[in-house]
Amino acid sequence: QLPMIERIGEIYYGHWHASGHALIPALERLFDRALAAPEVTLDTLCLFYDLLYFLYWYIASDFEAMRAGADRVMKPFAAIIREGCVRGLPAIAHRRLGHEPLRLGYLSQFARLGNPIGPLAHTMLGGLSRCLPGHYRLFLYAWGEHDDAFLTALADTGVLARRFTANSMSERVSAVAEAIAADEIDVLISDTNSALPT
Repeated sequence: QLPMIERIGEIYYGHWHASGHALIPALERLFDRALAAPEVTLDTLCLFYDLLYFLYWYIASDFEAMRAGADRVMKPFAAIIREGCVRGLPAIAHRRLGHEPLRLGYLSQFARLGNPIGPLAHTMLGGLSRCLPGHYRLFLYAWGEHDDAFLTALADTGVLARRFTANSMSERVSAVAEAIAADEIDVLISDTNSALPT
């Protein structure tokens, strides 16, 4: 069934068609089965999560309309990830909050100047750098779409940018998790609540 899910993802990601709402009940049933499967991989769960996240997000008329996506997709996904029983999931090491400067990491799915979400990273990280110098050590994790112009512009603000280009989502999750641990991040925020940040 996975090739079928990938094809559906290509169609609806590619065409942004609101009739994808009709697919949600069937995809949720498959997602529930995947969540319950003892040998499910992180890549499979992320594929389902991101497709359902997109469908809920794209057809929603307001934030309240997204609640079903949070209840039916995000919460069950987060719960099984917290249990740590999914193949390919890196270990999560809890640590105490450090002292100033706090190490703040920004997970950026859209680190591109041409994306409407991209400038948020520049605004927020640049503002923290200018307005609260010495309070934060800033890191940007460009784990999705990214371009050199975007990341070069951040260098002037003192933000350390890390880019990730792994092929599979599980490889990307592992690489980002290792970088976060190595950088000893105190505060981690995200520009989206898609599968990798979740």
